Amino acid sequence: MKKHLLLFILLFTLFLSACSNNTTAPVQPKENENSTVETDKGQINEQTNQVTEEENNQASNQGKDQEVNQQTQTDQNVYVVNPKTFKIQAKKPTEQKIVLLTFDDGPVGDNTIEILNVLDKYNAKAIWFINGFNYGYNYQPSPKKAEKFKNNLLEIQKRGHLIGNHTWEHNNLRNLTPEQTRNEIVKLNDLIVSITGEKPQYFRAPFGIYSEETYKVLKEEKMQPMNWSVGSLDWELKNPEDVVKQTVSTIHDGANILMHDKEVTAKALDQILIKLEQENYKFVLPNQVDLNGLE
Repeated sequence: MKKHLLLFILLFTLFLSACSNNTTAPVQPKENENSTVETDKGQINEQTNQVTEEENNQASNQGKDQEVNQQTQTDQNVYVVNPKTFKIQAKKPTEQKIVLLTFDDGPVGDNTIEILNVLDKYNAKAIWFINGFNYGYNYQPSPKKAEKFKNNLLEIQKRGHLIGNHTWEHNNLRNLTPEQTRNEIVKLNDLIVSITGEKPQYFRAPFGIYSEETYKVLKEEKMQPMNWSVGSLDWELKNPEDVVKQTVSTIHDGANILMHDKEVTAKALDQILIKLEQENYKFVLPNQVDLNGLE
């Protein structure tokens, strides 16, 4: 009986020992492996979430930028030249006084660059109504003039100004045949496009004199005719101070100022712009064409 009891105790002890070894040995490696996998997953998820958050932030910032840009565009006014009075007008109501600067008969060389430099000083832009004869008479290029013409025209464009058509030869359009009138306008348009890549949207007739044929051509070319509302008289006055006095004394809100690419104008321009700034005028360009005057 005792032998049986001892044998039973021995077998039971061995059984407990075997159970104890089976429950502890395999568990640690599994926990480490699972922990590593979970950690890797956690790192991957963290990185994924981080990228997603960055993308979301970028998208949010882009959205804000778009809103700002849209708001800026909304705040920008639309300026158009009245086809009857030739004054520059803002389409949205504003108390800001505005003026449009224009220069005829260029580009001619050093005067052009001097005027451009003065305009840059005041961050002022203008419309340059140019003549083809500065490139060459009778529609033919003069090598020296043509090179200077091209360089100045590109400089005008580069500095953010508009280029308008003032005919090739600067003749009174009422004295020309329909074919001559067309050549005066279309050939200059073609030349400007060949140099700048842009077709003029505005036309000013020599001496401000238009003919019926002129209006027909402008309608076909989708160009707005434009005279002026303030004359600087720089084509008559020889003294820069007189040009300043004449211009400033006749200024008004919405003024479309006629000046020329001349030495006297280049010398007078700085004082003209100073005085206009002192009177709180803003220099603007038209950014919408009004063809109603051609109907």
